[in-house]
Amino acid sequence: MVVPLASTVVVFVNASHVAGRTAGHVVTHALAATPNVSDFLVVIDLFLVKATTLIAALGPCVLFINAGDGHGLALSRWLEMRDLDDLKTRVVSVIDLEVAVTFAEVLVGLSRPSAVFEVGTGEAVVIAAPTL
Repeated sequence: MVVPLASTVVVFVNASHVAGRTAGHVVTHALAATPNVSDFLVVIDLFLVKATTLIAALGPCVLFINAGDGHGLALSRWLEMRDLDDLKTRVVSVIDLEVAVTFAEVLVGLSRPSAVFEVGTGEAVVIAAPTL
C-alpha cells in the first residue's frame, strides 16, 4: 500500500510540473495549436495515471482495513468497493480512459488519415481485452 501511495505522490508532482511547463509554453507560443493540444493531453494522461495509482493505493485499505465498520474513510460513491472485483473494475475503467486519451494524443500527431483506422482498431482491442 505504501508503494502505490508513494507512486501517486511522485506522479502528481511530475504532472504538476508538466502542467506548469505546458501552461508557460501555451502563453509564449499561443499560435502553435497542435503541440499545445498534444501537451495538454499528456498532462491529462499523467493525472489519470495518478488516479490509477491512487485507486490502487486506497483499494486494499478500503477492502481490508475499512471493511464495512461504518467508521472508515468517506469515499465517493463511484470509489466504494466491496470486493476485489470492484477494485479491478475501478482500475480497468481508469486504464480504459487513459488508453482513450493516448489515442487522442496519437490522432493529433497523425499525418496520414488512413492511419486513424489502424490506430483505432489497435486501441479498441487494448480496451476490449481487459474489459471482457
